Amino acid sequence: MRTFSRKDGKPGKVRNITIGDDTGKIRLTLWDAKADAPEFKAGDTVEIMNAYARENSFSNQTELQIGSGSMVKSGAAVDYSEPLTPIADIGINSSYSVSGHVSGIDEIREFERADGTKNKVSNIYISDDTGRIKVALWGEHADIVNELDIGSEIRIIDAYAKPGEMRKWSLAQGQGRAYRY
Repeated sequence: MRTFSRKDGKPGKVRNITIGDDTGKIRLTLWDAKADAPEFKAGDTVEIMNAYARENSFSNQTELQIGSGSMVKSGAAVDYSEPLTPIADIGINSSYSVSGHVSGIDEIREFERADGTKNKVSNIYISDDTGRIKVALWGEHADIVNELDIGSEIRIIDAYAKPGEMRKWSLAQGQGRAYRY
């Protein structure tokens, strides 16, 4: 959950999650009191009522918004399998999910932003049968390097590919998830 200041100076809250079924997946944005909803974990089934759709101006993707609507856990069976992209097929300026093994690990670097806040970043390299890619892990995601070894199997979900010296993914805080398995 993130907090922000509205144009009128009042505080606001927002949380983003991704939901999926056999037709695909979509980003869901929860606003204010809905952002305080009990934590859901990957694999939970939810039912969403009275959400509305809008285009995300950053990704140009349609997403769902819940302001006055609701989301509750459900006992319904939902069939979903995350589509994984071979590393060789990754382009820039899109989100992807990939599975592979760790083929390189850099140290965590801490830095201070221009506004004085502190953050951290680390890079890892992921390889599969089709290629290798650099992954920048930002914020709390950087800590995963402490759990990894060369050869560790890893799955990265919803990372955003950006151009650079090498093709690299940026796994920003609040965007994407990395799993060791």
